[in-house]
Amino acid sequence: MTNLTSAGIINRTPDEIKAIVNEMPLAELAATFGALDPRARVTIFRMLEKRKALELFEYLEARDQAELISAIGDPESAQLLGQLEPDDRARLIEELPAKVAKRLLA
Repeated sequence: MTNLTSAGIINRTPDEIKAIVNEMPLAELAATFGALDPRARVTIFRMLEKRKALELFEYLEARDQAELISAIGDPESAQLLGQLEPDDRARLIEELPAKVAKRLLA
């Protein structure tokens, strides 16, 4: 198991980290993703291939999804919301702070 917070990852280049996180099994990635600080989560999330990012996002709990949406910015958030199933999108919007939800739905 590769731990995203281990010294082995910290001492790697961004390209190496990108390769590692994109090759990690989803359950392993999700398990270690939660241990990262919010800024590191956004950085790692942006390194993921689009398909892998969506898979990880869907795997996360609604609360973690809402925190990530709030942190990554409107254009990326709107794109991500558009890729979710309608029921998942509605559940996530309910978890978001009202201000963030309104901004994304505008």
